[in-house]
Amino acid sequence: MAPARSMGEFLREWREEQARLSRARVAIAINAKLPKGRQIPHDRVRRWEEGQPPNSTEELEALCQTMREHGIAPSELKQFREAVFAASAQRRYPELFRNGE
Repeated sequence: MAPARSMGEFLREWREEQARLSRARVAIAINAKLPKGRQIPHDRVRRWEEGQPPNSTEELEALCQTMREHGIAPSELKQFREAVFAASAQRRYPELFRNGE
């Protein structure tokens, strides 16, 4: 499975199955952790679930903190972060992922 797709599915499954939060609630929780002026729009969570990695370290850290607060295990969070980094590499270097590896 492509890294971006894997990251998105991981996030969606955590949100729906474990945290039981809507996308809007996840965005609200993340925005509470971000500085004013750097808030994410509510549709950003949908884009992450479609495979777009967070746009900044601040966004990623706020998302990870939200995930920790809603019961994700440390090992799962580590897997998620690795999936985000792989998805970022896939966007930057798509030729490295031509065969879905």
